Amino acid sequence: MKLSRILPMLSLAATVAMLAPGCSQEVRVGAVVSRSGPAAVYGIPVSKGLDLALEEINAAGGFQGKPLVLIYRDDETRPEVGETVTLDLIQNEKTRFIIGAVSSPVTLAMAPICNDNEVILISPSASADAITAAGSYVYRVYPADILEATAMADFARDLGIEQMVLFSYENDWGIGLRDVFTSRYQSKFRQVVQTYEFMPGETESFATWVAEVAEMAPEAIYVNAYADDWGLLVKLLREAGVEAVILGTSAYSPTVVATAGEAAEHLLFPQPAFTPVSGYPPAEAFDEAYRAKYGEAPDRYAAYGYDALKVLFHAMMTDESAHVRDVRIGLGGLDNYEGATGRITFDSHGDVVQYPQTFVIVDGQPVAWETFIEGG
Repeated sequence: MKLSRILPMLSLAATVAMLAPGCSQEVRVGAVVSRSGPAAVYGIPVSKGLDLALEEINAAGGFQGKPLVLIYRDDETRPEVGETVTLDLIQNEKTRFIIGAVSSPVTLAMAPICNDNEVILISPSASADAITAAGSYVYRVYPADILEATAMADFARDLGIEQMVLFSYENDWGIGLRDVFTSRYQSKFRQVVQTYEFMPGETESFATWVAEVAEMAPEAIYVNAYADDWGLLVKLLREAGVEAVILGTSAYSPTVVATAGEAAEHLLFPQPAFTPVSGYPPAEAFDEAYRAKYGEAPDRYAAYGYDALKVLFHAMMTDESAHVRDVRIGLGGLDNYEGATGRITFDSHGDVVQYPQTFVIVDGQPVAWETFIEGG
C-alpha cells in the first residue's frame, strides 16, 4: 500500500482513538445546577462545593494525569429545561457523567434521559422518594424524603400536636413529603385539618389562606416549600397573629430567616446532620478548605455538592477506569466512604441512608433540638 494512502488512515485511526471513552485529554463531567429559579438558593452553594472538589481533585493530579472538567448548565429549576440541557451535555458535550439536579422535579425529568443513554447521574440534593425507582444509572448523596417526613411526623406526635395545617408544593417533592407526613401523623387522635397546595413562586393566595388559618387557630403548621416561599409564608402567618408551632423541611437555608426576619424564631425543621465542628475529620477538612477558598462558612448544600463529585471520582479511581460500566461497579461497591456529609454507602437503588436531625431557630441561627432542650 502506498505511503500516501497509509498516512491518512493512520491519522483517522489516531483521531478515533482520541475520541474513544477514556482516551481524551480530560474527563468531562456535566453539572446541571439551578443557578436561577426557586432552587437557586441551593444551587449556588452546591456549585461552590463542586468547584472546591474539582480544584482539589485536579491539584492532586486529576484522573491518571488528566484534569476533570465541569461543564455547567443552568436548569432554571424547570424540568423541561433540565431535559434540554441534559440532552445537550450528552449529545454535544459527550459527557458520560452528570452531577444534578438540585431539585427533585428536575432530577426526575433528567433520569430517563440518562438511563436511556447509559449516563451516570448523581444528584447532590434531590430527595423525592420517586427517585428511588428512577433507574439504575441514578444515584444521590442526599437522603430520601421518607426518612425526613417520617421523622417530622413522629416529632409532631411526640409534641402532642392534635391539629395540623399543611402548606405543600404540588410537585414531586412536595407531594412526596405531604403524603408520607400525613400518613405517618394522622390517627383518630390527630388530624390534618386543612391542606393548601401551590407551585413554587405562586404566592398570590397566601394572604387569603393565612386569614383562614388565623380563624382555625391550629396547634401546628407543616410547610414544605423552598426557602423564599417558606420564609414569606412564615412572615405572613406571624403578622396575622398565628401562634402555631411551625414545622418545615430540610429545604431550609438562611434565606428563610432573611425573608421572615424575627418571625422565623423557634421555627423547627429537619436536616441531615452535617456539622463541620464535630470531631469528624472529613467535615472539618472540608470546612477549613471551603473557608479558605470562599471566605465564608459552608452550608450543607455546599457539602453535598462537594461529596457528589468526590464520590464520582472515588468510583473512577476504584478500578482506575472512567468507563461507565466500571464506575457503576465502583459506586455500587462504595462502603462507608468518608465524605464531608458523613459516611456514604449506596443501597441497591442508588440511595444513601442518612437520618435527619431536628433543628430550631434561636436568635436567627439553627440550633440542634437536643442542645436547645438541654439549655432550658
